[in-house]
Parts: sequence; C-alpha cells; structure tokens
Amino acid sequence: MKRALAALVLVGATVAAINLPTEPAAAAPSVTGGLGFDQYLVFGTAGGVPVQAVTVAFEPTGTGLFAADKTGRIVHYTGPGDGSPQVTLDIRGKVHDALDRGLVGLTLDPDFGTPANRFVYFTYTYDKDPFGDGVVPAWGGATGGDNCGGGQNATFGGCTVTDRLSRIHVSASGIADGAEQVLLENGPDSGFCNEFLSHSIDSVQFGPDGFLYVSAGDGASFSSNDWGQLATRPDGVVNPCNDAPGYRGGASGAMTAPTAEGGVLRAQALRTKYPADGYTPLDGTIMRLNRDGSIPASNPLVNNGIPGDDRVVAFGMRNPFRFTFRPGTNEMWVGHVGNGTWESIDRFTPGATPIPNFGWPCYEGSHTDVSNTTQFNLCTSLGAGAEAIGSTAGVAQLKLPFFEYSHMAPAANTAEGCKGTGAGSSITGGTFTPNTERWPLALRGKYLFGDFGRQCLWAVDPDSATPTRVWVASGLGPTNIVSGPDGNVYVVDLGMSGGFLWRLGVGPTARIRVTPSSLVVAEGGTATFDASTSSLPLNATGTYAWDLD
Repeated sequence: MKRALAALVLVGATVAAINLPTEPAAAAPSVTGGLGFDQYLVFGTAGGVPVQAVTVAFEPTGTGLFAADKTGRIVHYTGPGDGSPQVTLDIRGKVHDALDRGLVGLTLDPDFGTPANRFVYFTYTYDKDPFGDGVVPAWGGATGGDNCGGGQNATFGGCTVTDRLSRIHVSASGIADGAEQVLLENGPDSGFCNEFLSHSIDSVQFGPDGFLYVSAGDGASFSSNDWGQLATRPDGVVNPCNDAPGYRGGASGAMTAPTAEGGVLRAQALRTKYPADGYTPLDGTIMRLNRDGSIPASNPLVNNGIPGDDRVVAFGMRNPFRFTFRPGTNEMWVGHVGNGTWESIDRFTPGATPIPNFGWPCYEGSHTDVSNTTQFNLCTSLGAGAEAIGSTAGVAQLKLPFFEYSHMAPAANTAEGCKGTGAGSSITGGTFTPNTERWPLALRGKYLFGDFGRQCLWAVDPDSATPTRVWVASGLGPTNIVSGPDGNVYVVDLGMSGGFLWRLGVGPTARIRVTPSSLVVAEGGTATFDASTSSLPLNATGTYAWDLD
C-alpha cells in the first residue's frame, strides 16, 4: 500500500524527506472509541504458562518492558512482537492470587539505566497468615491458581494473608541475578492483614520527588458490611486480623457496634487505640519510602512518638487502585474504588501536613456511608475539621474527592457502549494524556481513567472547578493505564481480551511540516519536510512515499 503524503509546488528547490517505519500486525478484539487503538503486544505464554498481566513497566530506553503476572511472576519482553518472553522472577509459591489478590504492582528504579540500579520493584499478596504459624504458603500452592481451601470464599473470611513490597536486581537481559529484597511487610509496630479476597496491596511507583509510593486496600469484605464481625474462620479462629478493641482468638475478639474497629474500619486505624497498643495497621493507606525501603525523615508523621505510622502520607481509603503524578508537579492522582454507589478520583500532595483522610468507611467519596456512620464511634466522631492522630505532631483532615461518579447511571454508560449497572463499577486510576498534536485538542493534557466493571475509558479536565467526564472508549477491561517512554498511553486489558496491551493513538495520520511554510519555494531555495509526528497503528503495515510531482 502506498500513501501520498504531500503534493506541493516546488520551483528548482532541494527536498529533504523522512521515511516512516513499518510496524508488525496482529489480530485484536473489538474496541470502540474516538481514538484509534493499536494492539502493541499480546501477552501469551512464558515458560509454557499463560501470562495474566495486570500491569507493565517500560524500560527507560529501548523497547523492553516488564509485565506483572498476577499469579506471581515477572516477565520480560524485549519489545513488540516478542513471542518468547523470559521469566524474570517466579515466586508463585509465595503469592496468593485468588480473585483480586496476586502480584499486582510493578515499577522500575528511576536510575534503571545504570547497571548498579537495575532494580524492579513489585508488590504482592504474601501467602502468610500475619498472626499465625508463619508457614508459607499458608493456603495456596506453588504454581498459582490459589484458593482458600475448606470452602472459604469471597463472602466468608477464611484465608488470612498479608502483603509485601520487594525489589529484585536484574541483568541487562531482564533476568533476576540476585535474591528478592523485602522492603516492607509486617513488623513489630505495623503491617497488613487481608481477610477477604480483594482490597489487598495495590500499586507501587516512584514520584517526581524520588520517593517510592505504595498503596494498600482495607483488606475487608467488598460484598458485605464488615466491621470485623464476619471474621470467624471455619477453623474457629476469631478476629484473625487482631483488630481492636478485642484481640485475636477467643471471645475477646468479637466485634460489636459502636466500639468495633475491625474490618473496613481499619482504614481509620490512625485515629484509633492502635497507636497506644504500639501497632498500626497499614491497610487503607498510601505510604512513602526511600528506594531501599527506609522511612524518609521528611515524612509528616515522623517523630510524633508513634513509629508504626511513620510511612503513611494518606489514609481512609477503601481500595486505592492505581495512582500517578501530574506532570510538572508532585500532585498524586488516585483511582479510589467505591462501595455501593460512588467511584472517585482523589488528589493530594504527599508530604504535606495535615495528611489527608479520605474518609472511608465513614464516607464514600463526598457522601456519608449511612450503614457505618450511624453505628460506629469512629465515624460519628469524624467531622469535616481537623483531627489529631495519636499526638499533635500529626493531624488528619477529611478530604473530599476531586471527582466522583455514581454507579446508578445506566443510560449515559450504555449510550457510550459501556456496561450498565449490572456489571458493577470498579475505577482504575490512570495517567495524563500527552499535550501534543497527536491527540485531539479536547483530550490533550487530561486525566485519563477507566472502569474495569463498566469496561470503559473516560477523561476529565484536571483544571476544571466542576469536572465532567468525557467518554474515550469502551470494550476493554483496564487494570492499569500508563504513560510510556515514547510519549504514548498504554492500557493493560486483562478483563476483556485476556491480556492485551493497547497503545492509544489517532493513526494512521500523515502530518507534514514544511519549512519555509509557503507552498511555493523560490528557485535555489531549500524546502524541508518533517513528517516525524505522523502516526501508524501498530496493528497495521504500510509503505510511505513522497508524491512531489
């Protein structure tokens, strides 16, 4: 196929031209949207095992990338069309991957291009009972496909596990050449506990300030009101997460209103009696660390007399699923998965005091969660003003979302081609679109996010005082939306296509800049043609030619 890119009038002029490359083709499922969607890579198999990719991290130079396989592997691809990816790391025996649990977060060291700093950072649900006998794996097997055994499922707590943040050094070919280095897990003063099969540890990413950020869900039930009263395991263990005011095991562990502080209420743990006990749950928080896992001295809760909360820079979150930073700022934007009615986008600047409290479970977005607000002391005592956290050195203030949308909007969603209310909603935090001419003017520099349940992508204007969402596409289930080093936006689609990585673009489009800009060049002059901003879909092949006659 030949495309005529230009037809200009030249009089005795010299012409300089740029040839555009061709790119590989592949079949793809159907995606509907105003933008073109190019299939960049199909996640096939590695070592004979299918790759259930949930996120990716691009190498800063070249075309290589790493994918997080939910079952507990990190897989390295050399670039588009790599049909034989190599397994960087396989820790499936440590990872509990039932339902939403698994190896779900992935990022690279900011200095990854330097051999000494070729570190891959990752987060996963660690298959260990945090207050049990220490056996690993506690519930699952060595090769993925985990369950809870004994009939436990998403509704009834049974397989109590914890979380981990680790890093691994890799060779130039992307293979681990050292042991796993654990940077964060349960310790003597703080840690994680997951009773149900969702809301585990989530994302990991470096901020523009050079610090390492990690988000974690509340570890509670996503399908029932849970203040800790559900947590009696089939094996008879009461209160397996050791929630206040009772303790693990025996009648003293029972949770009752209005004093209960278990289940979803762990997201408000920084306001409870936990600090007095010398232990701080990290569930429902966003944390900031140095790249070696140590605690930055500049964190706002350092030196407040409560060591367990020193990592925390935000809390009161149900499931902060995917976050990013607005370009040119240190402002974090978070996709906050809601409960029965509201999904929200939260934004804040980490490190500021007071640290933000996003209100869950007392608030769902900007709305009070009536089932909890009317029952529990932790919620009736939370107002819109400032509140001390353990001491006057740390102050939390209720912070409302930048944007929220209701689950109960079937007409608007189905008109866009998105799923209706029966599919449920689950927001996936995203990234900022490039402010370049390769994107439609209305979408440049906007915050792009998705909804896994609705199978949709939308955008909002980050500078709007009254933001409204703009439909971008439907027909894919995003588990991550990231910016690549090439300036494009990529969507990891686990839900619809079974593991595709999409590149968003508007091609094929030919764009030519002519210098000088006049269509007539005087004899003896030089006309320069720059077609470098042209785009070609990655699922298409083509040849390009100049037609200058």
